Order: sequence, then structure tokens, then C-alpha cells
Amino acid sequence: MIDVVIVGAGPAGNGAACTLAGLGHRVVVLESRDRIGDKLCTGIVGTDCLKRYGTSNATVFREVGAATFVLPSGKTIRIDMGRPYAHVIDRVGFVASLAREAQEAGAEYPPNRKVTGVEVGQRGVTVRTVANGASKEEAFTAKALILASGFGSKFTRSAGLGSIGDFVLGVQVEVTTDGVEETELYLGEQYAPGFFGWMVPTLEGRALVGLLARRDPVTNLKTLISNLRSQHKVLAVPRKPNKWGIPLRPLPRTYGERVLVVGDAAGQVKPTTGGGIYYSLLCAEMVAETLHSALEQDDLSARYLSQYERLWKDRLGRELRVGFYARHMYEALGDSQVEFLVDTIGHNGIHRDIVDDRLSSFDWHADLILKGVKHQAIRSVIEPLKSLVSSLHWGREG
Repeated sequence: MIDVVIVGAGPAGNGAACTLAGLGHRVVVLESRDRIGDKLCTGIVGTDCLKRYGTSNATVFREVGAATFVLPSGKTIRIDMGRPYAHVIDRVGFVASLAREAQEAGAEYPPNRKVTGVEVGQRGVTVRTVANGASKEEAFTAKALILASGFGSKFTRSAGLGSIGDFVLGVQVEVTTDGVEETELYLGEQYAPGFFGWMVPTLEGRALVGLLARRDPVTNLKTLISNLRSQHKVLAVPRKPNKWGIPLRPLPRTYGERVLVVGDAAGQVKPTTGGGIYYSLLCAEMVAETLHSALEQDDLSARYLSQYERLWKDRLGRELRVGFYARHMYEALGDSQVEFLVDTIGHNGIHRDIVDDRLSSFDWHADLILKGVKHQAIRSVIEPLKSLVSSLHWGREG
């Protein structure tokens, strides 16, 4: 009998598969895409993530040590961290390499299996699938199930674990460029109300342009690209943009009888930036640790599996909670407040405090946010937003 079926071959699913298969469990990973890892993502990871998971198997397009912020007025501020703090990687190749490692450890990857239904029973889990181009369903029965199926997965609801209510829409397209060598971030209501847009160089003459928005991101992206064309930064847009959803808070519960949820499906994503690769891989370790112990003890009850949620919340809960509140406070700012805030950070030395802080990291933001809000200039902007913070409810998700 299969020990664990994993739905989804992203970073979380592949990471969990590799660990569990390496521990001797029979693992089957189900993925509908023809190319594993072929999912929309900017592919920016921090140095900690690259050292831990990708030193030998990630193609690094560029190091990121500085970024230019384009304010609502058009004014630009370049903030130089003085060292590489992130890397732009080949996301598709990186995730595919994780899948190869899992296969080498013994995990099975039946090709092109779209999951059509999940049933959790007292004696096991049944996952119904259909192969691409086929009409007949095939069922996989296992002792346990990991849902690593990405944001918006209907299977979390069918497993009785609810759904994620707070999310944002992302849209991105690859463009050809001329002379763009550093990451640029675009702020303000014109492009990304309450969020931000980006232009991230990858290979020579290519870049990813995208943004986050609550509503109508494709229209906003057209406005941004039109502006970049007028500046001769974007030469051509060879493909249509892709759109996806990004969770801003965790799933109400990430465990159940014989079921665990990990990665974007669980909402284990930075609310500040929408990045999820590193957190997905960290939580994949925890989900594998929990399931290995549960299988060894022959106890796949919700009570036993709940230790997984305690593990990941001990590691990420504070980060996600602080990021959630910071995210909603930023959304409440108008263009003039955003302008003042970023201009203050860029010109009053606050960013240098962050650079010099031993806690400075691309992936860990809570301490930096809490330190920043104590700064007098920043406090003057966010003080009127205290009532907003008090009205937000983190609840069970935190």
C-alpha cells in the first residue's frame, strides 16, 4: 500500500516527497502539469534559502543587492543593501531538480495526473485522478495525504479544513529589455493600489514585469508596461501575461484525519511580498517529520498530526502575523503617505539601520518591521492607522 500520496509537485510537494522517500516510505506525487515546476513565479529567493536548498541545483540568473523604488510622483530612490541579499533563479529548473532528487530517493511520479477528487476514510485516503487525454479515472489509495496543491485548492474544503479568505492577485509577463540591470519596484495607485509592481532582470535582455493588486491586475499591468515602453525600458512583450492568486494569511487549519496541508495551499507565504518558496520548503521538512513519526507510530489521527501545525507556527507564526498587519497598514496608505514613507526611509538613513542589523534578511521581516515602526518619522505616518490594526482579526490562522 502507498504510505503517502502528495498532490502537487511544487517546492513543498517535492521537498516532502524527497524526505519521506529517503526515510523509506512509499510516496506517490500527483501533478497535472506536463513540465514539473512550470508555474508562474518571479523566482527571487534569499541567500538563506539558496544556501540551504539550492546551492548545487539552482541556476542563478542574477544577484540582488540593490533596488530602485519608483514613487507615485515618479521620483526614484535607489536603496543599496551593500551586499547580495537575494538571487533571481530559474524557478522552473529549480523545482524540477527537487523532483528529480525525490525520484532518486524513491518517490513515484505518475505523469500528468489531474486530481478530480479526494476522499478521507477511517482506513485510508483515496485520491481520484485522470491522466491528460484520458477519460477513465484512476484511484490511488494511501495511508495519508499531503495537499501541496497551491493556493485556491478545492481539496482543502473537501477535507474539512476550510479555505483562505484573504488573498491578492498577481500578474506577470516576460519582456525583452534594453539596459535594465537592477530590480525596479513601482509604488502607488496608478499601478498597484496598496501593493507594488516590479521589473526584475533575468537573462541578458530579458526581464519579468508584474504586480500585485486586489482587483483588475491585468489592466494595471498594461498601464505599467505602457509607461515602461515610453521610457524604452521594455522593447517587446512576446507572450500574454499570466495571473495567479497569492494567500495573505494561513488556512484556518492545516491538519486533519490522515491529511496535512503545506505551502501555498496552507497560506505559508510572506504577506509582505507574496514570496513562498523558502517557507514552503521549510514547512515541507516539518510535514515530512510529522508524517514519518505518525507512520512509525501507526497513528494518523488529527490529534497526532496537529503537532505539524504547532511546528510551523512556532517557526513562522510571528512572521506571518506581523507581516499580515504590516500589509494591511500599507494598503491603507494613500500615495502621498507612501511617498513620504519611502522617501524618509531612503534619505534619513533608516535603510542603513536595516542593512547593519544582524537580523536583516530577505525572508525574515518581523523584527525589521517592528524596529521600523518605532522610528519617529515612520510612526508619524502609521499612528493614525492604529484603529485599523485593532479592527483586524488574525484569529486561529495565527
